[in-house]
Amino acid sequence: MKKLIFSSFILPALLSANATASQFSYTHLDLGYLNGSAETPVDEIDLDLEGFVAKGRIQIAEGFFGYLGYEDGEIETDANGIPDESLDTLRLTAGLGGYGSICDSADVYYGIGYKYTELETSGIEQELGNIDLHVGIRWAPTSWLEVNPHLEQSFGVSDDDLDAVDTTTIGLNLYVTAIDYVKPFAGISYELDTSDDSLVEDTLLYSVGLRLSF
Repeated sequence: MKKLIFSSFILPALLSANATASQFSYTHLDLGYLNGSAETPVDEIDLDLEGFVAKGRIQIAEGFFGYLGYEDGEIETDANGIPDESLDTLRLTAGLGGYGSICDSADVYYGIGYKYTELETSGIEQELGNIDLHVGIRWAPTSWLEVNPHLEQSFGVSDDDLDAVDTTTIGLNLYVTAIDYVKPFAGISYELDTSDDSLVEDTLLYSVGLRLSF
């Protein structure tokens, strides 16, 4: 999977270096609600996840953009006979990316950035740092719909007590583009923890929200 991520960077990087005008806006803000679940290595103990996400891009030149992201959520245990515990999560991301048209109705894009994650429970904090690589396609099969499959590899580079956390994520977002500046969306993503000592084996997240385009 990691080799796939690296090889997937080649095409969009070449296209963005020779970018032509795109039909898609790369200056926008997504506001959404997250809900999902995660499996742990411990039998009969799963996690419920819920939170809020805000992320956006701003075009900085033809074929290139910067991006920022913010997530605030809560994780709760879901197990019979075990007292419920909650874990507050905060995640910040920032990076640069590029894009290029592959046909009249589709762009391919990529990004590289840094992700900071803070976990807190009962006054105990844990901080994690990751380098993120992601690629995706923005495809408009009709004038009122955008389809956005995407793939991400996250490499752990810093931590307090835990080993560095590596994850691979695959996802799909659908945007209703009938209105120019406000676009409802829904998404699903599957995240696999590829670390040697993973606390969470895999995570399934659903999202709904609005994209504001400028």
